[in-house]
Amino acid sequence: MESTLEPENQISLNRLEIGPIELNRLFSESEYGKKLGSGTRFGFFKPQATTNEEWEKILGVDVNNLKHLRLSYGLARAFTKYSENLPESWVGEIPEDARFNDEERADLELAAIIHDWGESITGDITYDHKSLEDSEKESEAFKEILTQVFADRLTPELTRKIEHLLSDVILPKEHNSKLSRAFNAIERAGYFRTAIRSWKEADKKRKIWSLRSSC
Repeated sequence: MESTLEPENQISLNRLEIGPIELNRLFSESEYGKKLGSGTRFGFFKPQATTNEEWEKILGVDVNNLKHLRLSYGLARAFTKYSENLPESWVGEIPEDARFNDEERADLELAAIIHDWGESITGDITYDHKSLEDSEKESEAFKEILTQVFADRLTPELTRKIEHLLSDVILPKEHNSKLSRAFNAIERAGYFRTAIRSWKEADKKRKIWSLRSSC
């Protein structure tokens, strides 16, 4: 089931004058957003003859670089909501790392929907291959996008918020902060989701091939 954007959390974002959904809309309509949307993720697995449209049909919206941001936003919302509504089978105390206040929830949602903006300039570099220099270039790319796309909408508070999320949550290789660890978990949940869909699609094809060979 594909993710859809829910009404944005304005509990702590309303003071920023612009929330994650509006940020996403403005970015998507910009040349940066269009460029990001023209590319795909997991390209090293994509057969050469497979078009981007076919790749998305097989593996879902998460393989589109731009749609991946909206999906990540939905996963971030689900992640923090689940931590508040654990199943009856849960035993024991809730770890502190799984407790999020309103501001932390809003920060994770904002980080999720902006985290790959810089790749519209730098290109998509997989996490395990991303160097410190790559992260610095991505940070500079964010600054360019904020200036070019959001110059008339930025408040000093929003600028500081995004700079903080970049340095402490989105880009660090070492996940030393609570929100960085949570964001990394959200990213990995997205990978796992796509991997499950990939396995299911492969299993469908295996069954089709098996039927054809038995005819």
